[in-house]
Order: sequence, then structure tokens, then C-alpha cells
Amino acid sequence: MGLFVSSFIIILAVAVSDILARLVPKISSNYINIFIGVVVSFIPALQSRVLAFDSEVFMVLILAPLLFFEGQRTPMQMVGKRVNTIIGTAVILAILSAILATIILKVSFTISLPLALAMVAISTPTDATALESVTAGRQFRDSVKTPLKMEALFNDATGLILLQAGLIWLSTGQLNVWQDLGQLVISAGGGVVFGGVLAIILMLFRQWLVHSSLNVISSQTLIYVVSPFVIYVLAEEIGVSGIIAVVTAGLVSNSEATRSRFSSPAQMHLGVVITNFATTVLNSAVFVILGISLAGSDENIFK
Repeated sequence: MGLFVSSFIIILAVAVSDILARLVPKISSNYINIFIGVVVSFIPALQSRVLAFDSEVFMVLILAPLLFFEGQRTPMQMVGKRVNTIIGTAVILAILSAILATIILKVSFTISLPLALAMVAISTPTDATALESVTAGRQFRDSVKTPLKMEALFNDATGLILLQAGLIWLSTGQLNVWQDLGQLVISAGGGVVFGGVLAIILMLFRQWLVHSSLNVISSQTLIYVVSPFVIYVLAEEIGVSGIIAVVTAGLVSNSEATRSRFSSPAQMHLGVVITNFATTVLNSAVFVILGISLAGSDENIFK
């Protein structure tokens, strides 16, 4: 019951903040979301009913489907043409930036290198949701916006491995560079392979249903909606990046949607509507929760 009430409050806050955002179109809606989250945290009757923040619940219920739908809106061909750019920005540039920032942080605040690395790793990955909030309503050249979008979708594995390396270095006093790089390759590469394979299996199953007498649009839609949750959880269970897995699965779903545009137009239209609706709601929910967390960092959400 507590989770239901907490979710209801956050959803209501999302609805109110998105309406208010229309009144001030020159301000990014995500700033309004954060503001409403702060307001909720200052209302005792509401704040006391919002459960404690749980990172695993947040990742599974909000970020996994959000990144899946973000990937689903990105053409696979665009990624294929920019593989080198993605590796350069999401891996090489992220690591070099983390090294430089770690050194600067250590020199500026005289803290240990392991702690500095852990702190930098938390802030290194560019979040796809945050990128959308910054670029919303603004004109950016495709040569700038597209690489940033690709980097934002794929750099989470780099940040997580850097964070893990920093925490291990902090606790053991040793940094194993080659082992950490190997974990990065396994985590990111494994996420791509696992997410792609599982998405293809689901795609083939859905395509078989479309061309059979057993096809039911409601069932097809439910399979589509639960896909990111299943893929993320299974990927994390086998030790690869769940985030990379759901992004890859979303990219595969984009190619499926292109082929199914005319074979099942009603189902295709419903999928587009659900994707747009879920992306908008989840994106707003991220920043509402951020606002609640910022105003009550010593309180609890989702736990």
C-alpha cells in the first residue's frame, strides 16, 4: 500500500508540474518538475507518505524503460554510422576526463585519489534525460547534438566501472587497471550482445504473432511494455550492463517498428502513443524525484 500511495503522489506531482510548465514555456519543464518535487518535500502530509529512495527500484521501474524508449526512438543506422564516435566519447573521452578531473579534485581539495575517482565517476556519465532537458526548445546543430545523444545513451557502463574501480581502490588500496578495463569490456560488450540477442528473440516472437491468427494487440503491447524490465533484470543477473542492454534492445525495437509500420498499423500506432506517453511521464518523474531528494536528502523515497 505504501508503494502505491508514494507512486500516486509522484505521478500527481508529475501531472501538476507538466501543466505548470506550459505556463512558462521559456523555462525547461524539468526545472519545473524539480521545483514541484521540492514543494512536495515541504508538505508534511505528502512528504511523510513518499517512501525511501531505493536505487535498484529507481533503475528498474524508471530508468530502464526510459532508456529503452529513448533507444527505441533512435534509428539503428544512426548508431552504426557512429560506432567510432560512440566509443571515442562514451569510453575513451569519459575515461580521460575522469582521470583529469580526479587529479584536479585531489590537488584542489587534498583528498585521496581513490575517493576523488569515486566522486568523479558519479558525475562523469552524461544522462540522456538531462541532455534532453538542456536541449529542449533550443536549436543545436546535428553535428553537435547527435554525438552527445549517442554518448549519453552508452556511457553509463563506463561510469559504473570507474565507480567500482574507485571503491575497490579505496577499500583495498590497490588499483588494477587491466582488470578494470576488462570488466568494462565485458560489462558494456556483454550488455550489447545480451540486449541485442534477447530483443531479437522477442522481435521474432512478436512478428510471428503478427502474422498468425493468435495476434492480440493488447497482448503484443503488454509484451512490449514489460520488455525493458525483463531485459534489465536478466542482464544485471548475469553480470553485464543492464543499462546498455535495454538501450540496445530499444535500438533493435526501432528497426522492428520500421518494418511493422504497414503490416499492423493499429498496433504500430498504439506503440508510438505508449512510447511517447511513457517517455514524457518517466522523464518528468526523474526530475520530480530529484527535487524531493534534494530538498529532503536525509529523508526517504521508494524504500
